[in-house]
Amino acid sequence: MLEKFKHIGFLLLALFILSGVTGCPDRPEDKSPDDEIPAPEPELPICETPGLHLVYTVNDPRLATLGNADNAHVLIAESDGSRREVLFTFPGFIFHTVPSPTGTHIAVVGSVPNLSGTDERHLFIYDIRTGRFRDVSEGGYYTRMVTTSPVFTRDGSAVLFISRRADDYPLYNIFRCEISSGQVRGLYTQSVEEVPVELTPDGRHCIAVRRVPDRSGVREFISINIESGAETIIHTFENVTKVGPACMTSDGGTIFCDLKPSDEGSSAGSGARSRELWSINLETDTATRLLDPATVTYIYQVFIDSGGSERLLLRRQEDLEGEDTPIARIATCLPDGSDFRYLTEATERSYLFGPPPKNTKHISPDNSLIFYYSQDPVFKHEDIWVMSPDGSNPVNISNTAGYGEGSAGWIQIPY
Repeated sequence: MLEKFKHIGFLLLALFILSGVTGCPDRPEDKSPDDEIPAPEPELPICETPGLHLVYTVNDPRLATLGNADNAHVLIAESDGSRREVLFTFPGFIFHTVPSPTGTHIAVVGSVPNLSGTDERHLFIYDIRTGRFRDVSEGGYYTRMVTTSPVFTRDGSAVLFISRRADDYPLYNIFRCEISSGQVRGLYTQSVEEVPVELTPDGRHCIAVRRVPDRSGVREFISINIESGAETIIHTFENVTKVGPACMTSDGGTIFCDLKPSDEGSSAGSGARSRELWSINLETDTATRLLDPATVTYIYQVFIDSGGSERLLLRRQEDLEGEDTPIARIATCLPDGSDFRYLTEATERSYLFGPPPKNTKHISPDNSLIFYYSQDPVFKHEDIWVMSPDGSNPVNISNTAGYGEGSAGWIQIPY
């Protein structure tokens, strides 16, 4: 036995010598547990990860609850598509999902059955930090038919929304909800059109569309103080049947909107299908039509491109040979209508959400990304994609076969 241990000792000694000759690394010194490499920190949930993310809705018909309402899932995704997680599940259909500018809350308009079994549209405020949402429409009689996208104030302390006062009567008012308390009050009690309000650049007023009583084909843009509800008429349209939401330049001097002229006011001819793009200079109160009036055009936002110039984000609908319905494409142009560019091809079947009453903000707060919808050629459902404002670097964010992606919005989780 002793001889056997001697042979083993000689063998180990030889290996040690050879290791020095061949340049093998020295044996590392013994380490204490304190010297070990620490385990990586667990990855934070996306809703707790600072930075730019996308919140969107998946209305899932395969998880139907009792009655006609479906469950909806509200998800949050990284802006590069690397991760996505479910924030919460809502027991009904979701029409609008709007994150707050502070990154702490989400305004959700969802269906709620009343005692008679008829669906109402309530406004819910979801708190990302606590994981709870509150029905702020429940306590009011006139706030239970929210019809357009809600709009947060610049500081995120309140949300403005339009609600129909009765199921069978088209009377719409503007309400204001305080986020901290959930209290709702009437901000503007005269009737407005079913068109989302838009905040002015200074955040002190909102722009709404109002029908002029007893004057057929006349609509007005009115500016409403978001604290007092006081109004000012800023422009009057004649010979129109519809006027879309206002989009303003950063200096507040020009408003852009899409409108549908009446047959008398249409330059495309009587009975033509038209949605025209117009600009209104507020200093001179002059209106100018932009682009081809015979093509349906919706405006969504004014944004700043990489060169520092303001551009308009548009949705254009075209009739193509062999297609039963018009094909929507995403485009941009300068404020005077020049330098018109398509960002997507007709074959991609890509479009912006809407049109109104969904006043969706597709451009990220830092003007670096656009989210949009594109139909999957195999499964025929819509996925949410993200691209640069020049149309480059498209990335599929949702990528969920068989599901229908709905309302979405950018959210900046604070650092």
